[in-house]
Amino acid sequence: MAPKVLIATRSFGSTSPRPAEILQKGGCDLVHADMSLEMTEERLIDLFKGVAAAIVGVVPLTAYVLENAPELKVVSAHGVG
Repeated sequence: MAPKVLIATRSFGSTSPRPAEILQKGGCDLVHADMSLEMTEERLIDLFKGVAAAIVGVVPLTAYVLENAPELKVVSAHGVG
């Protein structure tokens, strides 16, 4: 089964499709969060179900969220600043 990668940022891939293409070519199944909805801890925990990796922007990535995401192995913060 392909590892699922959650994309929880508006800007990932906004200037080029190449980052997503690289992940897909590497066998990843990309799951895009609807960033127009409020990102609460509970919603993020739900989105992390079955996800091995996440590319996130400004989300409530708290200890509580991480404790409730046992399958999550890696998180990459995407952005500037």
